[in-house]
Amino acid sequence: METPRLPIEDVSDQTPRPVPDRRREPRSAEDRREQRRFAIYIKYVLFLDGVEYRGLIGNLSLGGAYLSTIEPLMTEDKLFRDGEIELKISDKPIRVHCHIRYVGTEQNEYPKGVGLAFSENDGNARAAIKEFIIGLFT
Repeated sequence: METPRLPIEDVSDQTPRPVPDRRREPRSAEDRREQRRFAIYIKYVLFLDGVEYRGLIGNLSLGGAYLSTIEPLMTEDKLFRDGEIELKISDKPIRVHCHIRYVGTEQNEYPKGVGLAFSENDGNARAAIKEFIIGLFT
C-alpha cells in the first residue's frame, strides 16, 4: 500500500511572515529565587575537584550562597561542578553538598565571585542552616 501524499502548496508569491518570538521575558534574579537571601559574612571552605577554596560568604539562603571572596581564584571551567562546602557558622561547622551555578572572574563581564546551590538531599545540613538564619533574628 502506497503512503498518501499531501498536496504541495505554491507559496512562491506569499510575503514572508515574521516568526513569533517564543522566548519568555527574562526574569530578574530575585524573581527566580525560591529562598530569601540574607547579607552576612561568614567564613567557608569549599572542596571541589581536590582543591580547597577559602573566603567569605557574601549572602546566604536555605537554597545556596554567594561566595564574595575566594582563594585561590576559581576559573569558569568549574561551572556546574559538584563539591562540598563547610560553613563556619557555629562551634561545629556545617558541611553541605553543593553545585556551582555561577562563576564571575576578571575575564568575563560578571561580578567576581561564585554562586552555588545547596543539595536538596542534605536535609540535616539545610536544617542547621535554617536554624542559624532563624537565630540571626531572635
